[in-house]
Amino acid sequence: MIDTNDKTIQAYDHGSAEYSAATSQDLSQSIEAWLDIAVDHLPQASKILEIGSGTGKDAHYLESMGYSVERSDAAPAFVAQLQRHYPTTRTLNILTEPIATVYDLILANAVLLYFSPAQCQTILGKLHGALTPHGRLALTLNGEKVINRKLGLPRYFCYWQADPIRNLLVTSGYTDIAITVVPDNRQNKPDWLLIHANKANKDVHED
Repeated sequence: MIDTNDKTIQAYDHGSAEYSAATSQDLSQSIEAWLDIAVDHLPQASKILEIGSGTGKDAHYLESMGYSVERSDAAPAFVAQLQRHYPTTRTLNILTEPIATVYDLILANAVLLYFSPAQCQTILGKLHGALTPHGRLALTLNGEKVINRKLGLPRYFCYWQADPIRNLLVTSGYTDIAITVVPDNRQNKPDWLLIHANKANKDVHED
């Protein structure tokens, strides 16, 4: 039986061109604000890893601010697409592959929603180990179970709410957790959770 994560990767690998055509390359104001907070007071020489780069628009936004971003994706088609302009883009399956170095910031925009809660716990622990002592994690989540929208191929989504993901982050060793709830601009879709967490600070709060 094929794993739901494998199904999702296959869907994106086979449908990367369709997905890119159906996805705006403009960032929403809420995502720009999420990225701005992620790099607030972060030196431009910091090491940044983006997981699930997809079309690469989040990394492009940060690079327009003077940062350097290491792009990665689990779908080989997205990696090949990005490598045309960003040759260092690499294939990375965050569930099954190790992260060999440490980073000051790790980004995962609409990535962890493809995994079950147990898989998320494994991934959050792996990301925690890949952060520098005062490193930051920035992620966004929502989800709708298995859907075929945009690609016509099944993709697994896990629907997250603020308290369960906060508890999972705390259990995985993160502190100074901030969760902002933003309504989806599509009709009858779950809210987005825009999340920032640190490896070594103290306060936990929700906006």
